[in-house]
Amino acid sequence: SFDSRVFTDVQTLEPKSNQLGFIALTEAQKESFFDRNHIASSESSLYNEQPGLRSEVIDKIVDSLETTGILTHLSDEQIALGKARLAQNYVTQSGQILTVFDDVVYNLYNLSSEGGEFYQEITLALAGISRGAFQPSNFELVYNEVSQTQHYSFEMNGNRYSQSFQTGGEWESISDIASFVVTVADSENLGGKFYRLNELSGVPYGYIFLSDTQYETLNGFGMFSLQPIDEQ
Repeated sequence: SFDSRVFTDVQTLEPKSNQLGFIALTEAQKESFFDRNHIASSESSLYNEQPGLRSEVIDKIVDSLETTGILTHLSDEQIALGKARLAQNYVTQSGQILTVFDDVVYNLYNLSSEGGEFYQEITLALAGISRGAFQPSNFELVYNEVSQTQHYSFEMNGNRYSQSFQTGGEWESISDIASFVVTVADSENLGGKFYRLNELSGVPYGYIFLSDTQYETLNGFGMFSLQPIDEQ
């Protein structure tokens, strides 16, 4: 049978060439073409393909994103763009289905700010994937030289939330900031919660905001690892 996932761009092996081609494969051809004996890099993610990711399953997952409202923040054109991205990639992990659509998943590895600016960037990025449910404001960051901590705070629905963070290991601070922000958001009863989205192998994709119905729908596919924040 024809596997619509394997209709993707193929880079030429000739150096300094800008040519691009496409290849369509049956399931049997795909297994042969992507066999370890035919691929130079043994570390390729193709060898870690998540079981059960058939084309019909992927289509059902995409349909559920629309019917449950996970894509309501996107225009028809943006949804079509996400579907086009999906069609142009070989899907090996279920998280890829979500990340092709804008502002559905936020990955901390995409952090672009430096210094104290990443506190607000993380907060606004998480707000950006909440489809308008999480709307923090009035951000404040104060450095305490004595304790060498950053005191970060913001307002939400008339309440002010704050926490102090050590300024030592930057990545630990970034992770702690994200946990603080999503914990605050979840305490506000926003009609949804933030979840940590992981590959089934445990590799993190990022955060996603879901209502109970949306969570139950995605979790029902048995293809996603969605971890509540309070279980981290």
